[in-house]
Amino acid sequence: MASGTRLQRVLFAIPLGVVALYCDLGAPQGDRALLQAGLLTFGVFGLLVIELRRTLLRWRQALVGTTLLAAHLYVLQIEWHKFPFESSFSVIILFLLEAAVIGLIYIRACQSLDPEGPFGMTEDEKRIRQRRPRL
Repeated sequence: MASGTRLQRVLFAIPLGVVALYCDLGAPQGDRALLQAGLLTFGVFGLLVIELRRTLLRWRQALVGTTLLAAHLYVLQIEWHKFPFESSFSVIILFLLEAAVIGLIYIRACQSLDPEGPFGMTEDEKRIRQRRPRL
């Protein structure tokens, strides 16, 4: 399985860091909540798109990804009163944890929906499928 390149990850991290610094040092208090929520959403789903981009080309996986984005936005709206955080460092830690959890949910959901799985069949599954007689 190929994932994102180092350059893609670096180009992804630079705007996140700049926005996090702006949130902490220069953003007006009224805009901090919106900037931190945007940072969280862009961070989570930007990282997942970089790492799982080839799997999103299948319609079932794209539907699962869109559903997870909608669920994230719904929970973000419910928990809006907790924003802004004192430091954007906590938002970055939260986005890394949430990206790991959502990534695992995405992979598991895609494997249960698509018999070939989000990354295609494993070598063992290909051998078993080739041995099965077709009617």
